[in-house]
Amino acid sequence: MTLFCETNGAMPDFPLITADTCVFSDGIILGKPRSQAEAIEFLNRLSGKQHTVLTAVCIHYRGKTSSRVQTNRVVFKPLSSEEISAYVQSGEPMEKAGAYAVQGIGGIFIQSIEGSFSGIMGLPVYETVSMLQDLGYRPPYPPLNRKVRREQTNRLLPCLLQPDCTDCPIPFLGIMDCTVTPGRFVARAQSPAPLPAAFRYSKEKIYTYQYSSMLVLIYFAEAVMRLFNAYPAEKICAALSAVFSIIFFISCLSFVKQYKETNNVR
Repeated sequence: MTLFCETNGAMPDFPLITADTCVFSDGIILGKPRSQAEAIEFLNRLSGKQHTVLTAVCIHYRGKTSSRVQTNRVVFKPLSSEEISAYVQSGEPMEKAGAYAVQGIGGIFIQSIEGSFSGIMGLPVYETVSMLQDLGYRPPYPPLNRKVRREQTNRLLPCLLQPDCTDCPIPFLGIMDCTVTPGRFVARAQSPAPLPAAFRYSKEKIYTYQYSSMLVLIYFAEAVMRLFNAYPAEKICAALSAVFSIIFFISCLSFVKQYKETNNVR
């Protein structure tokens, strides 16, 4: 707080949040490894054991200060020397308390967690929001309207309906050209698109109409046969079935033709 006031010349009118995390195992505090050798030492110490992750949060807002220490217990699976070496070579353990990142590759080593996932990451969300509310600050909660939900979906679900890409860094997903703009994520598929055509156009249910137009011919054939082999009352129903089958068949073909012409689909 003193440093902030010296730098900015005034007290902040917004919440000032500070937090730090440390890992505690067998009576020893494991901070950030200073070398790969120390990272290997930390991971060997955590292998197959339970350790404690402590995250301290301190918030200052409008002259009031609140602090809290959040405690988590994490159990690691037994790690082989090959796993430790490969993980350290990835570079992820460096600059991480305890030499691992729960939100990254290090998450595959964790058997169980007792506490808060966000607390292990470095900022316990529940406790932080609770402290802000106790200090009189109300986090803004914007209305989740349809546009917001749509933008969230665009960030999470790649669009595989645009087969105009050539070089895919993630070939098993068939995705490349990940375009990120504020509030939007779009990943386009390779050409040819990895999804079968029936799924590529499923949004418009185009194949449903095509299959239906063929299946309705069975009902039409059955209605024609009943016209020549049924009682007078049944013939009326058979005639209506034949007429409605023809109408449905023509309607499906008309829709499919119009859709293909509009979207340039063959």
